[in-house]
Amino acid sequence: MTQNSLDADDVVDWNKRLACCQIGVGTRMNWHILGNRPNSGELNITRPVVVFNQGYPSLENPCRISNQRLSHAQQALSVTGPLPFDGFAASLNQLHQQLQVALQAVPSSGLCCLMAFAQLGLAPSVSRMNLLPNLTRPADLPSDKPMGSYFHNWLAERRVMLPVVVSLDWPEFYLQPVIAAQHDKSNPYPLLARLTHAGKAEGLALLEQMAYIAAENWLYDYALHDITAFDRLFYLERSKARSANWWLFDNSASAFMARVHYQLAWAQQQHFLKQV
Repeated sequence: MTQNSLDADDVVDWNKRLACCQIGVGTRMNWHILGNRPNSGELNITRPVVVFNQGYPSLENPCRISNQRLSHAQQALSVTGPLPFDGFAASLNQLHQQLQVALQAVPSSGLCCLMAFAQLGLAPSVSRMNLLPNLTRPADLPSDKPMGSYFHNWLAERRVMLPVVVSLDWPEFYLQPVIAAQHDKSNPYPLLARLTHAGKAEGLALLEQMAYIAAENWLYDYALHDITAFDRLFYLERSKARSANWWLFDNSASAFMARVHYQLAWAQQQHFLKQV
């Protein structure tokens, strides 16, 4: 593979940790990628901007990427407005197809956009996005309805971006450890492995315990486990009508799982940064 290319063959073998991660990023450019993460701060962007779905309707003439559910188009992702470079829309949809195989889940529009820039060695700035939405269910969401963010493999998406993000102006990507007055000092990974075999009562107790395990324990034991095996606990497969991940349909359990998700993502990040 050349430094800035992405072949279908490069993303098929997930056990090799996605060869597409090796894409290099170098050339700074004037474009800004603006995610839909909640932010109460003032929006002050003077450069060309990429936005997603229905976000920021007041912005004048952005490049807008819409998913198939909103666009009703044949392709997975549609683009309106000015393009960052020629072939941008085709690149997005090729990446969407390739990454879906690699991630074993539907890739987010944000990841496809970031990788489209990265495969050309281009480095936009990024804000209001960290590829880790909160998994906590809103209190008023019906118990049988999933959140849209549940259909993406966020841990794997962040693994794809880790080799690239070090070259980007994207401070919000980096997670900070969760600090609490009291922390359990257990090894969290055997508990996480037990979750899939536990009944709901035991599972809820396991989730609550893991939610308060010290951040350093998630990092200390990280290298001893196949972390990719845990990805499937944190997302839903769009092709399946039912899921064993009951914790994503339970308000209390989802709040604990959101904290576990965050701690695991932080440990993954810190483990990678130690190798850089």
